[in-house]
Amino acid sequence: SLTYDESGPSTTTRRWSSSRGTRQVAARRCPGVLMPTPLSPPAVRRGQIQLLMAASATSSFDRFVTGPVLLSLAAGLSVSLSAAASVASLYYLLYGIGQPLWGLCSDRLGRVRTMRLALTVSAAASGLAVVAPNLPLLVLTRAVAGAAMGAVVPTCLVYVGDAVPFARRQHTLTDLNAATAGGITVATALAGVLAVAVSWRAA
Repeated sequence: SLTYDESGPSTTTRRWSSSRGTRQVAARRCPGVLMPTPLSPPAVRRGQIQLLMAASATSSFDRFVTGPVLLSLAAGLSVSLSAAASVASLYYLLYGIGQPLWGLCSDRLGRVRTMRLALTVSAAASGLAVVAPNLPLLVLTRAVAGAAMGAVVPTCLVYVGDAVPFARRQHTLTDLNAATAGGITVATALAGVLAVAVSWRAA
């Protein structure tokens, strides 16, 4: 419900209640026109930013983990290297194609729900990929994971644009980029080691 409090001869203060508390908007009142001042984004806790960083790092790790294990994967499934490369090729293809669709989804479902859905689908697909007995099933499960992971980083960036005040936005985006780079670095270094020491499935 809206209630109005007169705060001066040329200014109207508009108040309303929401789940986040009472918000106020000061608006200039011209003759016959009410012009609201834009709202500042709600406060974002550091823990929320850390969750976004973890999601971005997970997405980049998943995206770059396949390349270092292709030789081990090909040997383990007794297929050629070119056939094994289709695991990565289809992943990257659907990763890119799915991003516009996830953008529409995030507008309807919300940013957080979209990221939760994408991470859940990707985790399920990646779990099936670990136990895939043959190349076709591995290609299929990794393709589903790629299509899902395509939502994470763009949605994180949009969430930052929606929720983080302008003064803190550049710092937050730098943290996200650092997390993304960290995921790439760990995937590149760790996947190859695990593939050689244990198995490509461990990576």
